[in-house]
Amino acid sequence: MVLSNSTRDKLVDTNPSPHNYLPTGDAAGVIVIPAASPSVEPIPGADDDHKPGHPLQNEFVLFHEYGHLLAHRLKIWSGNNWVNELVPNIFMNTYLVQSRTDLDFVLQDRRKNPRPALRYTSLADLDYLYGAVGAENYYWFQFQLERIADFLAQGQTMPGIATKLQSEFPAGRQKQETLDELNGRFSRIRAGFLEMAGSLAGPTTISKNDPAACGDATPGTSRTTVAVDNRSSRPVVLTLFEGATRTIQPRSWLAIGAMAGAPIKLADGRCVVPRSEPTLTIIESE
Repeated sequence: MVLSNSTRDKLVDTNPSPHNYLPTGDAAGVIVIPAASPSVEPIPGADDDHKPGHPLQNEFVLFHEYGHLLAHRLKIWSGNNWVNELVPNIFMNTYLVQSRTDLDFVLQDRRKNPRPALRYTSLADLDYLYGAVGAENYYWFQFQLERIADFLAQGQTMPGIATKLQSEFPAGRQKQETLDELNGRFSRIRAGFLEMAGSLAGPTTISKNDPAACGDATPGTSRTTVAVDNRSSRPVVLTLFEGATRTIQPRSWLAIGAMAGAPIKLADGRCVVPRSEPTLTIIESE
């Protein structure tokens, strides 16, 4: 579906807005693309049709979004958010290299023009917060994932890369994994993943928010996110300020939307108080 920007804004209100809607059952998926985004930066080397505000500006984005539908159809899925964004980029880059030399300017831009770092710079940040990193930072991550995908796609055929991804990330598992574990998987596709990722493979930059004694609740008016990483050997049960509960299994994490200042209570009686910016709480034992 190609929509005018105003029509798309009326239909989609998330930030950043999704461009694809995965199918259920045997239904077909839907890709929603804005007709033109004249405010975005032009890609060096683009022909007139692919420049901002022109008919084919967003053409290459279609291939990333179709990569999501393809991954769904092939039952490729990970418990890690950034992997589920990297996989469609691998499909996109493989296709561009093999079949769309007219769009080589996209690949050359990713290879030669790295973007300046923003607030969140670690793949762990994207894993914990996903869209809560904010729209600008989210698209910065997408650019970096396209660079990694270009590296992993080198020398691969589309059937070959699809088979490898199915083997490494079967949808039935959907396990959250550490960067070291994921490095092993991507290294079987092409050695040198961590070196290519560089600082993206560094530790999280999210501000820590340790549990503390519960005090008087003073909820604010702004929404925020608290990522809770359960590194203990037992499930962690959290009680939100509104009374709902969330359970986080061992060796996994969950991003929780909350009002700033509205305490989240742990089973041991301690609380985590959300702040105005996203924070990370690590539970070592419970």
